[in-house]
Amino acid sequence: MLNSYSPYGYCSSANALVGALGFNAEYLDVLSGLYFLGGGYRAFSTVLMRFNRSDDLSPFYVGGLNSYCYCLGDPANRQDPSGKTSFSTLALTALALRRFKNALLAKIKGPVEWLPLRNSKKDTIIPEIRYAREKISSGKEIITHVRSHEDLSVLDVSAKRHKFILRQDKNFFVSTFSEFDEAPLSHASLAEIGRRQLQMPSETIAAGYIYRENGRVVVDNHSGHYLPSYKSSQAAVNYLRSIGVLAMSVRMEGQMVRR
Repeated sequence: MLNSYSPYGYCSSANALVGALGFNAEYLDVLSGLYFLGGGYRAFSTVLMRFNRSDDLSPFYVGGLNSYCYCLGDPANRQDPSGKTSFSTLALTALALRRFKNALLAKIKGPVEWLPLRNSKKDTIIPEIRYAREKISSGKEIITHVRSHEDLSVLDVSAKRHKFILRQDKNFFVSTFSEFDEAPLSHASLAEIGRRQLQMPSETIAAGYIYRENGRVVVDNHSGHYLPSYKSSQAAVNYLRSIGVLAMSVRMEGQMVRR
């Protein structure tokens, strides 16, 4: 049976109930006899003169909680055609978000600082430093202070792997060692060597392995000493991009050995 338009919306031309209150210009489902308002979010029965359930997402209080209050401030009868949020509510939400953003930015002075990483094996740092200095002096390991994208040419050396640490003061250090080396110097000792080289302390905020793949520099969050979160890798990505390097991060789960 075809639906026809009436002053109360669309209804069956044969079975229309004159006293049934409908919604102007809304489509009435033929089989169920319901208006599916808000893109199908709420169904209204013209026979029962009520919605099939209360609207727990309604910003109109009793207009949404009471299924019979179809004319008491319900979104379908007021401002919002979606049946969920009124335009005025959206405007107030946008205004509140804008005020919150302005207040937040007003509190931020200078660069945003990442949380420092904690060395879970700090009790072994003295022998680790001694071991690292021996490897560096013998040429088995090379330390690079990365200040420009040219410094990352060490990533192109074949049969090598690379660790990195990034300090809070944006000093980025890379250690390069043989891919067959099963005991390279630790991230903590790399950070300590960097501190001694610069003669100034700063917290480590990112640590992991670094390599080049498909034209991009990739960093991960694999470190047995710092156990960094994946989120911390973004600090390293941000720094590399700031010196003109196309960089990305990958997540490392557990303590897998980086290739």
